[in-house]
Order: sequence, then structure tokens, then C-alpha cells
Amino acid sequence: MHDPLEPADGSTFYAIAHPLRRAIIDRLRQGDSVVEEMAADLNRSPADIEPHLLLLLRAGLLRSHMDDGGPVWSLVPAGLGEVDRWITPYRPFKLVRMADLQHLVESELRNGR
Repeated sequence: MHDPLEPADGSTFYAIAHPLRRAIIDRLRQGDSVVEEMAADLNRSPADIEPHLLLLLRAGLLRSHMDDGGPVWSLVPAGLGEVDRWITPYRPFKLVRMADLQHLVESELRNGR
């Protein structure tokens, strides 16, 4: 049986829940990159970054293509569509702090939504 507090692999919300994965997304917003560049930019080792890249890939947030130096990673902005659709109804409330949004998400998870 699936634990409702443990989102399924491939979930966009699960993918963006980790701070390192959000940092990777922010980094790739600046442009395509290889693992070594991202690791250096984020002060992490390539081994720390790679599992997160694969999870973001499975969630549809990243894509990669092979180049002479190995895989080049790119952001897939459309992959954030699920997040955009979810947050759109809340935009009129003009959330002042992201902490408010975090509490809202945690409440939704507790209520099984």
C-alpha cells in the first residue's frame, strides 16, 4: 500500500520539494549544463547531483541529450504546468510569504489532496 505522505515517484510536487532539486531547476533556468558545471555552481559533487537529475527527468522537468562531453541537461518549463495549474486559483490571494504556501501544501497533503 502506498503511504500518502510519500508521494509517488514522478510527481512534480515531490520533485520540487527538495531544495537541491529546486536549485538545479534554478540553475538550468540560466541555460543548459553538464553535471560537472552544475555541481561546481551548486558547490556539490557530481555524485550528489546525478540522482536528483534522474528524478527531475522522470518527473518531466528536465531532458538531456548527448554531446561530445556526455549528457547535457535542459529545463522543460512545461513540466511545471501541474504546479502552475494548482497555484493559479490562489494567485488572487497574493501570498505574501512562501512560508504561507508551504503551510498550505502541507495541509493539502495531510488532507489527502
